[in-house]
Amino acid sequence: MEQNKRIFGLDLLRFIAISSVLYCHLYEILYPFFKGKAEVLYNLSRWLSGYYGVEIFFVLSGFLIGSIYIKTVINQTPYNVALWQQIEGFLLRRWIRTLPNYFLFILVNIAIVYIIKKSFHFDVLLPYVLFLQGLGITGSDFFYVSWSLAVEEWFYLLLPLFFFVAFFLSKNKKLSFFIAVSFLLAIPIFNKLWYAFQHSHSVARHDGVYRYATFYRIDAIGFGVLFSWFWMKESVKTFLTKNKNLLLLIGVFLLLCSFVYIYLFIAKSVQNPFIFAALSPLCCIAILFLFPATINMKVKQGTLFYKFVVLISLSSYSLYLCHVPVLQLAEYFVSHLLNMNNLLVAICYTMLYLIISIAIAHFIYRYFEQPILDKREAIILKFKNTL
Repeated sequence: MEQNKRIFGLDLLRFIAISSVLYCHLYEILYPFFKGKAEVLYNLSRWLSGYYGVEIFFVLSGFLIGSIYIKTVINQTPYNVALWQQIEGFLLRRWIRTLPNYFLFILVNIAIVYIIKKSFHFDVLLPYVLFLQGLGITGSDFFYVSWSLAVEEWFYLLLPLFFFVAFFLSKNKKLSFFIAVSFLLAIPIFNKLWYAFQHSHSVARHDGVYRYATFYRIDAIGFGVLFSWFWMKESVKTFLTKNKNLLLLIGVFLLLCSFVYIYLFIAKSVQNPFIFAALSPLCCIAILFLFPATINMKVKQGTLFYKFVVLISLSSYSLYLCHVPVLQLAEYFVSHLLNMNNLLVAICYTMLYLIISIAIAHFIYRYFEQPILDKREAIILKFKNTL
């Protein structure tokens, strides 16, 4: 998307999402200053920022994926051969968008493990290469932020798969689309309820399953895809836009209600899995109510605020992947040499870490990610010609 055609409201959501994730992962630096009386408040804010940051990414990704899928597959010719070619084109575009950066940072993380631990066990890699890290295949914390990318990649694969099977049976594209999305919403709901029944008397922590397991989380993307269908209907879009302020208030109210999910887990340590199953979709739905207002947000271009938000948004994928490796290297080489109990030192260290992370992310975006995207159509054409 060219910069002058960008939707600032969506850029702002990406900015909020990646900023929230960055704050969540600054735990080792910030926690000592909140330990004690403010500890619960800090843990609450940290858990909240990480949870909502990723949730925004998922819902926003679903909205964009859905819009692309509807334009390139649903609204195209319905013949089987052409349909498969359209699905193939969709998958290739998504994989070219996500996989180069992902595998680049697999290599980066291998190098970091070698630097810190002086060795690396390559048997750890297979689950990460196949995006199985969210299925309980590995207990390794190697490249731990990649769990969310596994959710994305499985959704990319399952949406066209379910759609193709449904179309084979019904020969109706619109019906097939709703069947596919319904399955992708139903699978996590069923998994959460089944897990809740299985662990109804357990006092163990359940957040690892509800937050990180792939087939418990794909509904967050599914909600965004479903919203994209209604948003692309002009009559619905007009209605939602006309009532954007009311929807914004409802969204904020639902977000406040969804804080119960965080509060019960952090402040009260309530581990009832049925509560998690019931409240987990609430955040996604709340975010969707914010979309009409954010999409129609008007901000003057050229301001420092506008440029900074767009810069971070453009680099958000690279920043998501690089900020943890930068933090790991900083901790290994620098932090142990500093007095991190000094507030001024910690602030300076944090600011330098953020600046370096943003600079590296933008460099990767400009000289690795964007050049690949610029050649995406040529790569797809060359791939098809070789088949």
